[in-house]
Amino acid sequence: MSFAAQIESRGGTWRRAEPASEVELRKLRATLQWALPNEYLEFLRFSNGGEGDLGVAPGWFCPWRAEDVAAHNESYRVSELYGEFLGFGSNGGGELIAFDCRASEPWPIVMIPFIGGTAHVERIADDFASFLASVGRSIERADA
Repeated sequence: MSFAAQIESRGGTWRRAEPASEVELRKLRATLQWALPNEYLEFLRFSNGGEGDLGVAPGWFCPWRAEDVAAHNESYRVSELYGEFLGFGSNGGGELIAFDCRASEPWPIVMIPFIGGTAHVERIADDFASFLASVGRSIERADA
């Protein structure tokens, strides 16, 4: 089943963006110190940005476009303020959604308040594949 069919079958909202190009994905991989999970790259090939329901806290997901990931990590000073995390989106408000690169792969997915730092890191998925299962599913339907 395609990403679109999977996400649409979850009953929540997902506003898909155009897919990332292979050029954008190569540039992203070249700018980062970590190798990205294949599931994340596949997601970007499906929706390079967008927004919608997320069946785990914080309840809404706004993934960053491949071409913006490095710049957003720099502008939000992710490595300086939080350490070994790699942000890849937010909830459109006060929470950063990131890979916890302190752990061994597959990296857990965490939510970190933009104000408050690592004292408030909350693990929201064991890995990107688990996180992806929550995309397009509202919190109210997460157990459905």
